[in-house]
Amino acid sequence: MPPRQRLTFDPFASAPIGAAFGSLRLSGLMGEGGVVGALSTQDFSRGDLVSTGPTGIAARGWAFGDAFLAQATAGISEFETLVVYNPSQGPLDVAVTYHFLDGSVSSRVLSVAARSPAGVRLHEESVITDFGPLVWYGISLSAPSPVVATMTHWDLSQGGGWATIGGVLGSFVEV
Repeated sequence: MPPRQRLTFDPFASAPIGAAFGSLRLSGLMGEGGVVGALSTQDFSRGDLVSTGPTGIAARGWAFGDAFLAQATAGISEFETLVVYNPSQGPLDVAVTYHFLDGSVSSRVLSVAARSPAGVRLHEESVITDFGPLVWYGISLSAPSPVVATMTHWDLSQGGGWATIGGVLGSFVEV
């Protein structure tokens, strides 16, 4: 692409059928690295889409502090998705820890293939949805190599959603 020009494309045109999340990696003048962004969509009648802004960093630790699901509407009108992108050449196991308001925690491992995203549909995680009728929680991630993490929240009863890149825990590297 020539300098000072825009390129428009449909990132979902080649997405697998039924894909609910993904990541986008751009490279070029940035050499071997690139800028990573994440996309998340749901199959809603109005076709909403949210995305995060791009980032040029990856870190071994990430945090999200504002997750919420109601047991009665999780997966019906409330949806939360965590997406982790692995920019490295090898697969990684990422530790995902849920932090609940009462101080309790629950952890799981998310396996992420090389140069690929992996996601968790948080509204389908029984450790979250079985916690109580209204669940406020935070999420922290820990990986042996730097990754990029994003989270999306949809609340259809309030008419929309948001997506965010997590807060970096510790040091980071450029990707």
